[in-house]
Amino acid sequence: LLPLAVLNLLIFNMGVSIFLSTTHVFFRDTQYILNFINGLMYLLTPIFYPIEMVPSWARMFVEINPYYIMIRPFQLILNNFSDSSITVPFIISTVLSLGCLIMGYTFWQKMRDEIYAVL
Repeated sequence: LLPLAVLNLLIFNMGVSIFLSTTHVFFRDTQYILNFINGLMYLLTPIFYPIEMVPSWARMFVEINPYYIMIRPFQLILNNFSDSSITVPFIISTVLSLGCLIMGYTFWQKMRDEIYAVL
C-alpha cells in the first residue's frame, strides 16, 4: 500500500500546487502567506510521534490538518499496519487528494484566460 499512499500524496501536492500557482499570478503576496501557513501546519502535524502525545485541547486542530490527513496512512503502513485501521484514513486521504486536484484544476480552468491576460 505504500505506492498508493505516495500516489495520494503526489495527487494532493499537484492539486494544491495548481491552485496556489494560479493564485500567485494575481496576488504576489501568496508566497509570504503560504510560508506562514505552511510553518503553522507543519508544527501541528505529528510526524514522528503518535497523536496520543498531542494534548486533548489541540487534537481537534491536528485531525483537521490536511498534512496530518495525508501523513496518517504512511504512519499506519510503516509503524503498525492493520487492514482494519488503515481503511478509513486511506479513504479520507484519497478523497482529500482527489478533491484538491479537482479544485485546483477547476480553478485553473476558470482563471485560464485571465492568467494569459495578466502574464
